[in-house]
Amino acid sequence: MSRHFLNRPSIYKLGTRWASYMPTSLSYAISHAIADISYIFYKSAAANVKQNLRLVFPDIPSSEISYLTKKLFRNYGKYLVDYGRFMSLDKNTVIKKL
Repeated sequence: MSRHFLNRPSIYKLGTRWASYMPTSLSYAISHAIADISYIFYKSAAANVKQNLRLVFPDIPSSEISYLTKKLFRNYGKYLVDYGRFMSLDKNTVIKKL
């Protein structure tokens, strides 16, 4: 199985770094777009998530499983943005704001 082109340490580092320099709303919008593109083109990952959701929610329709899968991709993107912003925090600045 080949690795998705976004699933590389250098891409994660670049993405989390730029997230710390952009407004949060813009970072989230970009991460949503990347997540949507990944959902469409990274079919094996989407299929794995759908399969796992099907185990947890066996009675919901496939359309709902697809919707939840896309939301999970987006939430992961938001998590990476938040992680990038957190990593760039300066301890002294945070303490001053308390």
